[in-house]
Amino acid sequence: MLVAETSWTAQIDSLLAEAASLRAQSKYDDLSDLGAPLIAVDVRLAAAIHRIAPGTAYSAEAARTEQLESWERVPRYVGILTALRADIESGWLESLTEVVHAQTFSDVLDQAVELNEKSYKDAAAVIAGAALETHLRLLAGKYGVDTTLPSGRPKKADALNADLVKAGAYVTIQQKSVTAWLGIRNAAAHGEYDKYTESQVRQLVDAIRDFISRAPA
Repeated sequence: MLVAETSWTAQIDSLLAEAASLRAQSKYDDLSDLGAPLIAVDVRLAAAIHRIAPGTAYSAEAARTEQLESWERVPRYVGILTALRADIESGWLESLTEVVHAQTFSDVLDQAVELNEKSYKDAAAVIAGAALETHLRLLAGKYGVDTTLPSGRPKKADALNADLVKAGAYVTIQQKSVTAWLGIRNAAAHGEYDKYTESQVRQLVDAIRDFISRAPA
């Protein structure tokens, strides 16, 4: 499994163990004697489902479960998390997450296309560049690449680009392309509008879209 998946399963295992411990402490099947500890576990289980699998059937089932009493919710959350863990182990959740990310970026890049066609090439370049950098940071999470420096400051996109090649996210030739795209984004962000054209921005958007599809996060 990738680093992100390992982190998810570790979180789930910890929460499932906590829920099992809570049930072992209770004198009643409905856990009604546990009070505050029951509420705490109830909230943490639900939060984990929504955090790990937003916009999925798991999250939708958790939302339906939230309408029940707390003593009914905990065993249902345990069941949802158990199924979720199995799907993470099988690699299915990763694929779904990648689809969600790809669709989100597609929508953003569509906005960049529209702006560029309306002669707002500078805004289009900034938006496309922001989508690219966000994707690089998601790829970093997928491949276990640090996104911050030892000082705690965020790594610059160029540094992430180099680190991602070392991690095997994509090859050196692709790295050079990413560097060029970031150059256009930086020029737009610093008001150097004469360093690129509408045609180059159109090519930029298309290239980033293709890159995201080839290196999903």
